[in-house]
Amino acid sequence: MNIVDLIRSTPRCAVKPPAGMPVLAAGQTIPIDVAAFYAVCGGASLFHGEPYSLEIVPPTHFAKANPIIAGVEVPGDPSEDWYIFARNGEQFVSIDCGSKWNGRCYDSFWDRHAVAGSCPVVARSFSDFVRESLKRGGRGYYWLEHG
Repeated sequence: MNIVDLIRSTPRCAVKPPAGMPVLAAGQTIPIDVAAFYAVCGGASLFHGEPYSLEIVPPTHFAKANPIIAGVEVPGDPSEDWYIFARNGEQFVSIDCGSKWNGRCYDSFWDRHAVAGSCPVVARSFSDFVRESLKRGGRGYYWLEHG
């Protein structure tokens, strides 16, 4: 089952109508599974109303993470290629759109975004991130579980 169908078939989750593709900076590439997602929908809501809900942002909000979270661009830093793709309020998850680590997803919560040693890879792809998030049912973020 593809990611969009999986979201549609999960209780308290919904996809939004198509709204175009995200626009990236020169030299950056949208991961293949992210492009496939936005080709058929304009974002999604995972477990709306739950404390650990997530919004997969519409393509117009698929934006560079550093200016939004840190307030500045950080040229040369690995986080320079990270884009926000999911959020819950002011808590963010970003994805690498650079060539070396394309598709890796990071915990970019405000207190750890781009801090060396504090911003772990939470999934190797957008699809893996969505699948793991759906398994939790809005009862917590899988990447924050310990033990």
